[in-house]
Amino acid sequence: MPDFPPPIHPLEKVEPVSYIIFKRDNLIYAKNGRTGEIEFQDEDAATVIQQAINALPDGGGKIFIKSGEYNLSTTVTISKTRVDIIGEGKSTVLKINGDYAGIKFYFESTTISMCSVREIKIEGPGTSYVNAHGIVVEKADRIKIINVRITGCRIGILFRRCRGADLILCGIKHCYYGVFAEETEAHAHAISAYRCWCDTIEQDGWNLKCCDGVFLFSCTASGCGRYGFFFGDENTPGNQSCCVTVVGCTADLCGADGFRIEGVDESNKAFSFNLLGAWASECRIGIVMVHVRNSVISSPVLSGLDENGIRLDDVNILNITGGRIASYKETHGAIYATSSNDIHISSVQITAGATSAVHAITLESCDDCYVHGCNLDKDIYTSGTNNKVKHNFPGHITENSGTATFSGDGSTTQFTIPHGLAAEPTSVNVTPLSPDAARSFYVTKDETNIYVNYLTPPPEGTDNVVLSWKVEV
Repeated sequence: MPDFPPPIHPLEKVEPVSYIIFKRDNLIYAKNGRTGEIEFQDEDAATVIQQAINALPDGGGKIFIKSGEYNLSTTVTISKTRVDIIGEGKSTVLKINGDYAGIKFYFESTTISMCSVREIKIEGPGTSYVNAHGIVVEKADRIKIINVRITGCRIGILFRRCRGADLILCGIKHCYYGVFAEETEAHAHAISAYRCWCDTIEQDGWNLKCCDGVFLFSCTASGCGRYGFFFGDENTPGNQSCCVTVVGCTADLCGADGFRIEGVDESNKAFSFNLLGAWASECRIGIVMVHVRNSVISSPVLSGLDENGIRLDDVNILNITGGRIASYKETHGAIYATSSNDIHISSVQITAGATSAVHAITLESCDDCYVHGCNLDKDIYTSGTNNKVKHNFPGHITENSGTATFSGDGSTTQFTIPHGLAAEPTSVNVTPLSPDAARSFYVTKDETNIYVNYLTPPPEGTDNVVLSWKVEV
């Protein structure tokens, strides 16, 4: 057996690894990190890496893969707890050559936990290979994937029936899906991702189905054929997603929507979604919610949109606060809600709507909605019951006041004051300011005027009936 004295990696100085995988000539070797003995060798990297994993004790161990290109003839399966696969960054390349996954966390009879893959690049054979995923996490708990690059796979990272996975500083490019998850169960957070990105993806950058307890921070999706971020449900009651927080994430250059959230139907809504500081540009629609309840959109920045900034359909109890929506084109405006209720919109700036956009905000067949404190470039359209709009916008006055002066003729008992509001006021206050106006009266109103009706006519005089008035929709 030839003697190979590869240089000591800094990792080995800190903590001995169980096995060191390295390539010399056309062979792959696995050296025991404690004894220095070469225990396994083969032309195929998957065979050697798998032998090293299988040789680990039940308590797991670390396998360090040195720089180089390693061809995998089959999937490397991690089926033990506390196994760490560590490379030397982008210079450690695992190449998938057929229709199988690169690395899979899975054990049939139990759930494995506390494993990781880090500092590795995985190259797939192309998106047409339907099973050629970069990393598969199935029936696993508390898995970490750190600083991993994945290209040319069907799915970059696939999660299925897992609890507690962390993605940190990972990048996925030229895949059919970037990150795809289904049936995840919350354990702290089912999936947490920190500063990860998906670029040039044929379908969705992030497709998370039937997921509970997801947290994404500063993640991006760019150049996706369909959605940047998709949170959806299978058409099965009880599978609705919930408890998802997305902070400071960005979607741009997406063929459809930047962020899309869908429940199953009106009786099985997705719930507890928090989109905080979401950015979307050059998409069809910035944010879409369908069959969703009890959620928040805070401080979005949405621009360059083919249709709307935010579109809502069958959404109940949603707060939209702060942020800016610019360059929207669809007729119904920057925010378009249908068949929804309890939508509260406050302090949103809406600018640069195209001439094709008739309204800034449309609330169609919506009930119990409230808009206030916004800075809009167009008016607001509402239909439904008990909707309230506060503050004055171009073409949509919701509060008004003034002083009206009339000359009594001794016989007229009704005096008409145009209120200038967008709808019939719900609150009217009229105060007499002159002695001749200070007599018994009552007030009526409609969509155009308020009417001061005296029980006895004020006396004849010039400008002797002076009234202060204030109205509010």
